[in-house]
Amino acid sequence: MRHTAATENMDRLVELGAANLSARALEGLLARAYGREAEIAKVYESLAARKSVLLLGAANVGKTAVIHEATARMARKTTGGTLDGWHVAAISTGAVLVGTKYLGEWQTRLGEILDAVKAAKTVFFYIEDIWALRDAGRASDKSDGFATFLRPFIERHEIVVIGEATPENYNGSGYGARALADDQSLVKLFDIVTLEEPSRDATKAILRDVARDLQRKHKVRIEPAALERAYELTRRFEPYQAFPGKATHLLAEAAVGNLTPRPPLQRGEGVARSAGGEVSADLPITSDVVSQTFSRLTQLPEKMISDTIPLTQEEIRAYFNERVIGQEEAVNTVADVVTLFKAELNDPGRPLGVLFFVGPTGVGKTELAKTLAEYLFGSKDKLIRLDMSEFKTGLSAPDLLAQLTEKQRRQSFTVLLLDEIEKASPLVFDLFLQVFDDARLTDASGRSVDLHNTIIIMTSNIGTELADGRGSLGFLNQGEQSVAREAGRVARAVEEYFRPEFINRLDSIVVFKPLGVEEARRIARRELGKALLREGVLRRNILLDFRDEVLDVLVRDGFSQAFGARPLQRAIKRLVLLPLARQIAAQPSAGEQLLELYARDGQIAAAIIPVTAAAAPEPEEAALKELHERLVVTDAASGRARTMDLRTLAGAIAGLRARIEEQIAGPRYQALATRSAELLEQTRGPSFWDDNARARQIMTAIYAFERVTDHFAALRNRAERLVETAEQIRRHGDATGPARLAAQYEQLERDVALAELELLAGEGDGLASDAVFLCVTPYAAGHAREPGEWPAELAALYRRWAERKGHEVALVSELGAPPIVRIAGANLRGILRGESGIHKHQCEPTEGRDRDRSRGRPKVRLARVELLPVPPEGSRAVRPEALQIAEVGELLG
Repeated sequence: MRHTAATENMDRLVELGAANLSARALEGLLARAYGREAEIAKVYESLAARKSVLLLGAANVGKTAVIHEATARMARKTTGGTLDGWHVAAISTGAVLVGTKYLGEWQTRLGEILDAVKAAKTVFFYIEDIWALRDAGRASDKSDGFATFLRPFIERHEIVVIGEATPENYNGSGYGARALADDQSLVKLFDIVTLEEPSRDATKAILRDVARDLQRKHKVRIEPAALERAYELTRRFEPYQAFPGKATHLLAEAAVGNLTPRPPLQRGEGVARSAGGEVSADLPITSDVVSQTFSRLTQLPEKMISDTIPLTQEEIRAYFNERVIGQEEAVNTVADVVTLFKAELNDPGRPLGVLFFVGPTGVGKTELAKTLAEYLFGSKDKLIRLDMSEFKTGLSAPDLLAQLTEKQRRQSFTVLLLDEIEKASPLVFDLFLQVFDDARLTDASGRSVDLHNTIIIMTSNIGTELADGRGSLGFLNQGEQSVAREAGRVARAVEEYFRPEFINRLDSIVVFKPLGVEEARRIARRELGKALLREGVLRRNILLDFRDEVLDVLVRDGFSQAFGARPLQRAIKRLVLLPLARQIAAQPSAGEQLLELYARDGQIAAAIIPVTAAAAPEPEEAALKELHERLVVTDAASGRARTMDLRTLAGAIAGLRARIEEQIAGPRYQALATRSAELLEQTRGPSFWDDNARARQIMTAIYAFERVTDHFAALRNRAERLVETAEQIRRHGDATGPARLAAQYEQLERDVALAELELLAGEGDGLASDAVFLCVTPYAAGHAREPGEWPAELAALYRRWAERKGHEVALVSELGAPPIVRIAGANLRGILRGESGIHKHQCEPTEGRDRDRSRGRPKVRLARVELLPVPPEGSRAVRPEALQIAEVGELLG
């Protein structure tokens, strides 16, 4: 009967928003607690005496696990005492308040919950967010809340409450003035059970127990090295959480989140035999898997925390030198910091590094700090930047502490940038002396932050005024000796400005060199290239190019002695992006375009040349009438005419659509899309625009590849529309519909054949810029008439095609000679390789004698097309026309 009453009232509690923890325990859904027998015994002792219990300990120390373990033992009747068969109902203050809008509503609901707990007689009441009791339900400081409502029930032992809290939310540090501990009349009703963080050996014993459970549950095999790695990673990088929880959570994530395919079984490895003799393989969880999981959860680069991924000094320096131009000494300094971090040989009692960057404005100090955050910690968002000019007085020190502790606690591995440190109050300098020594900072409310995984960088321009008072070092051309002399003078100025105890705690003072003209041009080239890769340009398929003279204008207007490279972004916006935006705004739908930036009268201008091919003209009415009468369709590949009815035509259209889909799903198309994505990834590199010719090649190839893939997408849409049109004609009996449909089908089939040729040609890397001579000569045969103008007409077709595609085109033959067209562009030999051979022009004979002689046969004219490579030197220089013709003569033999 007792069990029935508890069950019925537990169901009522679930209806009121509570959770039946005991039922979940019997289903094996609750956490286990290992190595906490003493704490569990204290909990049982209090509960048996009908006293409420509060577990107090750091986050992840195991408070919830103890409650879950105690609940599971009671539900399974394994406590060995009078608590066997007792239940636990869990609820939060938020669940009680949800949906209550009017005065008295939450009191009514909470009263119903307490009535159900009292009626059940064998139910303990677990309040998940017990630290919120004091404020929950209070409309003002003078009104009563949950704590006032519950206190009489707890005092009379009518209900027994279980709760847990961290020292921070128990004492109220950082959570406002009110805290649970402030209400001593409530707190004294609880037996407080404190959970301390287990020792290193105890934690590793717990991890072994957890690993056994995870192995059984997830069919994995957790290696001992994985346990050690989980412990070391969480100890090093998660200072605000406690053992064992932070390490057990990482192991659990590695066990359930490891999606690596199972490797082939090796002899004697990973094999387990069940009682029935069945052999199974458990997926191994190694130290590398744990490192990968930790990297995925924290966004820390795996190469920084893995013991098996090598990282050389040359690789580190190359990364930074590629992104920060002209500052080798600074790059070498941060490379040393990265190396110590990777090897875990940095001083464990101090920050990862304390660096002082000094130099004129706009030479890369902040950029190097951002790059360091990205390389070491995986994102530029890991940079915390504080403007120290905001903390000029001693009164601002508490505000600095509050800001810093709040930001630092959100992420324990950061680059802390203290900008213009010399402008801060001397009291701020004293504050950081403690940080430089023991990597710890405590704010006014008593909260501490850990900076052991932080690199502290201070920037300043102390001493960068020139000795003769001419202004900042900034953007100057100086000899090496002059730069070294000025660097020594700047370093001495820093040492004289700050007290010795401050200077002695710095790892390094790094003097940034002024920028020279060549460095300025490299920076201008990169920034311009990045600006021209913005969405508005890429989306419109605008092919980019700029002349070197453009960089001279940007260097002139975007750099200065006083501000270094800082004005460059404004110069690019004013001189490049705004003129380009005006061009695009005036022609918003101009389609595929060539864009070239050039300088004119000291200003930058943009020339835009549309290169999109014109749409195919609609068939004339006379042609439609003839097609309707005969419904003859000419095959694009063979030139053979076929007579069709509407059903056959609809089937041919469906077949053409399937042919397009087959090409899109085929290996050539997929390889092209993959290669395009790889090249596009290269454009995101900081040094992409350093080699302008190479960058132009890559961008040309990307657009060539995307033109092919976009072409197939457009063809698929056209084929689908034709399928729908054929169905509509069949349903409605449109008299002229079949003729128009046949004409559209013929055009689509020709376009598909051309797209397949482009796809076949696009299999190469697309970066080779070909130059070819396309020679069209008359060809005589017994059944053919004189070629007449057919060779010239055919050459003109090739010229128009090349111009539409944006290739360089020139007619190089002399007057009266056979047409010779010189075409230069990406992968031309691949695209045109199918054009070599005899080309036929066929038309109906005219009335009269020609018709009588031909006996009604079509007239045929022939021309021969030959594709010849242009010698390399000829493709890179403008050569006299006669010399080019001589080259063709030599190639033709």
